[in-house]
Amino acid sequence: MRLNTEKKKHTENIVLVVDDNPAARQSIRKILSSTCRVIDAVDPAILSTTYQQYLPNLVLIDMGSAMRDGQDAIKNILSYDPDAFIVLLGTESTQQAILEAKERGAKGFIYKPFKREIILKYLSLAQDKRASQKSTIKNALR
Repeated sequence: MRLNTEKKKHTENIVLVVDDNPAARQSIRKILSSTCRVIDAVDPAILSTTYQQYLPNLVLIDMGSAMRDGQDAIKNILSYDPDAFIVLLGTESTQQAILEAKERGAKGFIYKPFKREIILKYLSLAQDKRASQKSTIKNALR
């Protein structure tokens, strides 16, 4: 079953953050608070449900939170919304783990500690992708 992302209009930019570290979530919230709404999902097991509820522009998932659940969540989200923009977070990771995550559909990886410009770059890419999708749909309906 695919999620109809057009049903819910994006009147605001939403970023979904999945990280079990409160300091990391707060750091991201501080970086993004002036540009978008930040939703926390501490438990990767409920990530798919939270994604469907908010339909965020960008999803940031900590690789260390519970990697198995995180990988499963990526798969579940993409089964509902193949265009979801998912970026992984972590302190250190092997190139192999990053490649596997990208093969599953993640769009990138951000190393901790976070750099403001990197998070904002991924938010901009996610917003551009969502805007492009809406434009394509509008043009197809003409």
